[in-house]
Amino acid sequence: MVSTETWMGSGQSVTLAPESELFLGYMNLGPTLGMANTNKSHLIKYSVGYAKNGTNVTIGTTATFSDYYELVPDLYTGCIAKFYYADTGTEVATLRFSARVAGNDTDALYFSGILDDYPSLYNKDTNATVADPRGYIILESKGSVIPAPISLELIDSAVTSLSTNDVVIAAVTGNAQKYVMGDIIRNASGVEIGRVYSGGANATLLAYAGTPVNPTSAHTHIHLVSEKLCAITSSVLASATISTIATDASLLGKVSAGDYLTTHASDVANAAAHTLGRVMTVTSTHCKVACISGSVLPTNNEELYWGARLPAAGNSTTVIHRVSPRILSNNWLGLTNTVGIPTVDIETKQTNLSLAGSRNWSYQYRGMETAGQASLDVNLNHGSWLYYAFGGLTSATTAGTDTVETATNVFKTSTSASTTVHMTFAGYTTGTDDDQNSTGHLGNSNGKFHRVLKNTQTVCPPMLPFNSIAKIADPSDNGATGIQGEITYVFSERNDSTLPTFALELLTQKGSLTLGDNKSLMVDRNTYNESVYSQIYPGCAVSDLTLTANENEEVKTTLNMNVKRVFEAPDGYVGKCYDSTDNDTSEFKNLLNFGQQTGANANITQSFIDPFFFSNGSISLFGQEFLKVNSFSLSLQNTLTDKRYIGQYNNQIKDFVTGQRTYEITMQALVTDRRLFDELRNASPHRISLGETADGTNAKITLMFTKSNGESIKLEFDDYMVSASTWPLQDDRGPVLVDFTIMPLRTSTLNAVTHWVMQS
Repeated sequence: MVSTETWMGSGQSVTLAPESELFLGYMNLGPTLGMANTNKSHLIKYSVGYAKNGTNVTIGTTATFSDYYELVPDLYTGCIAKFYYADTGTEVATLRFSARVAGNDTDALYFSGILDDYPSLYNKDTNATVADPRGYIILESKGSVIPAPISLELIDSAVTSLSTNDVVIAAVTGNAQKYVMGDIIRNASGVEIGRVYSGGANATLLAYAGTPVNPTSAHTHIHLVSEKLCAITSSVLASATISTIATDASLLGKVSAGDYLTTHASDVANAAAHTLGRVMTVTSTHCKVACISGSVLPTNNEELYWGARLPAAGNSTTVIHRVSPRILSNNWLGLTNTVGIPTVDIETKQTNLSLAGSRNWSYQYRGMETAGQASLDVNLNHGSWLYYAFGGLTSATTAGTDTVETATNVFKTSTSASTTVHMTFAGYTTGTDDDQNSTGHLGNSNGKFHRVLKNTQTVCPPMLPFNSIAKIADPSDNGATGIQGEITYVFSERNDSTLPTFALELLTQKGSLTLGDNKSLMVDRNTYNESVYSQIYPGCAVSDLTLTANENEEVKTTLNMNVKRVFEAPDGYVGKCYDSTDNDTSEFKNLLNFGQQTGANANITQSFIDPFFFSNGSISLFGQEFLKVNSFSLSLQNTLTDKRYIGQYNNQIKDFVTGQRTYEITMQALVTDRRLFDELRNASPHRISLGETADGTNAKITLMFTKSNGESIKLEFDDYMVSASTWPLQDDRGPVLVDFTIMPLRTSTLNAVTHWVMQS
């Protein structure tokens, strides 16, 4: 420990990261086993997103998932992956089976099981057409945190000895240790230019012995290509883009899905050596490779190498970057009174070993790790929290003017990046097997909002297959006519075993690092993260919600949440989706939904920040508006039960299932007639016998809260009974205040008109 500065609460922040279904691209690379001598060598690996629309498997010319995002390593462990593929060229890919994610790299997913049980998701040896089979993986939304666009981290600013087709680069003194085996390295434009193989004190290639070598401060050269793996004994040109290679030795464990392979007849240092492509599948005798566009295809007796040479474009590269993993955590939580982060309870077991010794226990070990509940207590300035409690979203519509956007691919918009503001897009279903279809409009909405951060064209989350997006106008308030471009959410009760989820991010930084420079929010790479530390809590599900409106107060809500796990952000992780030039969140006003702020730190709309108040609410009961309610409380209980399942791979991971949903409404009011007591003895929850219309439309419990700008929350409940009523004796001879409890069976209308952009 070097730093003596104390952690302070003033350096802590909690922000929200939405979770969503994640499309990882058409995945032709895998399955293979993981790399030998790693903790994932026994797992089945798929490398993400290297084909566009399932129609092209060439490497190097099409945009891929990794061009726009990198996943936080192992954050997605325990998520459910849905496999879509087809068996023949006349079929459309359909959901075939699901599997639980056992781990992930920045650009790969891993699964447990038997390799032969997992399909090749691109299963033809020829170029595909739209009608040909293609395969992909979609992560279910629960626990699948939306990644943020890549943010470049400078490693070397003055690389020497960098020429076209180099296999090693010389590191700037003191920077070699910043490279990590397997790191994707990029130029200043974010284009991938290679991956780190190992470090060495000179330009001599290190022999590949099955154990990758991480560079240290003593190394002066970073290697991008290994020593010879084997010789090619036969090469079969299956197509212009796929090559099948037979080798004289097994490549199992030496290469895995997505790894680069490089070939040359005799000497990798020869300038004629070229990178062939990336590994699709591996057997004990053969390796199928998706070739780089325009590459020289291999011939017999050529040597095979792990890794890739720098492309020709690297000739002019003078700076090298890598990407720091991050999630879309620049979402403001709202007017929080308190935030409770989950505790961590790790089971410790002690046992004897049936061997002679002392009277003490002989051995102890760790059992299951359990994340406790998280909680939020907020003054309600929007109604979107209701979605996570009730579970269903019937529709999400906007009055904002929209512009049809043709997506260049599922990861990128066609528009030029905005340099001043973040942009919001609405997804819509194209209705065809084509991610680039430009027809359709918000009227055919898929109910999903996407964000594109300023100075990027990256769609967050990526579009699902067969969908496109349209830009919407951000809600505004001119101070005269009220909210413009409002978003209307219609919620509903969800009746399956799950609920929508989101993630929370806790970022703790020392006061000396809150100045907003490009390193201030990055988890530092030392043993104990002395300056910046971050935790992520994925899979937050609302177990119960309490909404209160008391005399002379703001409308408040308290949410208690079951949490999937407590995840410690890795070294180099960047909190709050921070980027020093593009997406500055060192100032809280730049967080999404802070007065509809979009990154320019200006034009804050105060009415969007202000909460709902008790005084601007109305409550209708028994077919009439109750005008003299002093306090109100709604309690919703989802009855969540934590579960763990065989095959979840990690002792930290837990899931949940929903149980009995219950509602309880309590009020204190001045009453003017005996209706309340008639309701107490009413034997029917439908209340028709008490004079309501046959459909009961004039007898629902209606809660309405509004702001002067036109934002609103409306909750309706039906089929209810009064379960308790207290008629007190007022000793002070003042008005009689009656306390009563109502038990509804179900909801009716649930909606929110708001400025709040909710992603899920």
